[in-house]
Amino acid sequence: MSQRTEVIPALGHSYGGWVTAKAATCTAAGTQKRTCSRSSAHVETRAVAALGHNFGAWRSNGDAQVNVNGTETACCTRCTASKTREAAGSALAPAKGQTVVVGSASYKATGAATVTYAGPSNKKAASATVPAAVAISGRTYKVTAISPKAFAGNKYLKSVKIGANVKTVPASAFKGCTKLISVSFGNGITSLGKNAFYGCKALKSVTLGTKVTTIGDGAFQNCAKLTKVTVKSTKLSKVGKNAFAGCKRLGTITLKTTKLKSVGKNAFKGTKSKMTVKVPKKKLKAYQKLCKNKGSKTVRVKK
Repeated sequence: MSQRTEVIPALGHSYGGWVTAKAATCTAAGTQKRTCSRSSAHVETRAVAALGHNFGAWRSNGDAQVNVNGTETACCTRCTASKTREAAGSALAPAKGQTVVVGSASYKATGAATVTYAGPSNKKAASATVPAAVAISGRTYKVTAISPKAFAGNKYLKSVKIGANVKTVPASAFKGCTKLISVSFGNGITSLGKNAFYGCKALKSVTLGTKVTTIGDGAFQNCAKLTKVTVKSTKLSKVGKNAFAGCKRLGTITLKTTKLKSVGKNAFKGTKSKMTVKVPKKKLKAYQKLCKNKGSKTVRVKK
């Protein structure tokens, strides 16, 4: 009997579906495997890439302060990982009445967009600027006032610039600033308070702008080196008592106003002999009467 032999081709593996052997995480790769249905000894394995973090929405951490942005955090929805960043523009606006230090000075909030200059942060600085505006928490605030006694008694200040939005130099603001030599007044100034520059014995000359209506009592009293005062305003209506008393070197006051109604008692007491007050021609006689017997018998009122 004859026999015949045939070669039968190998069946090949018959793999089922891939099954997770080790789950991938956000940061670590996982594995999958599949097994041949004909022989459990035959197993294939493959890597599964790490999933990576799936961060959710950014949420504030509630740590913002005035002039300091807060932070915000986003958390992964698959694990405990998180990331934190600065929350741009989140710095808080100052509450009304709150004092904030910005640069070389402190400011007190007075409204939604206004502040008062409270004083220099460096009490020994030789110069100071009261700006027209200041940035706080990314917002612009107009500096509309100076706190009473903001510089009073400062023995180091030599020069100061006052911004355009300040309307009043308050009472005693610069009283006793014995080294103050020069003051640059902003165009917004309308009045000088009582004793505003009392005892500023190094102050040499003063020029006031076009909006000044009042020079308060004792505003420049005992400014021993003051030699010249110019008031550009045509609206000045009042010079207070003792306004220039004790200004023993004061030789000239120039007034552009046509509305001066009162000059206080002893306004010119102790000024330089034969001090001259220059006034508009049409007001010469009226102002001669106003300035008479105001503490000096030698004051000359001229056009």
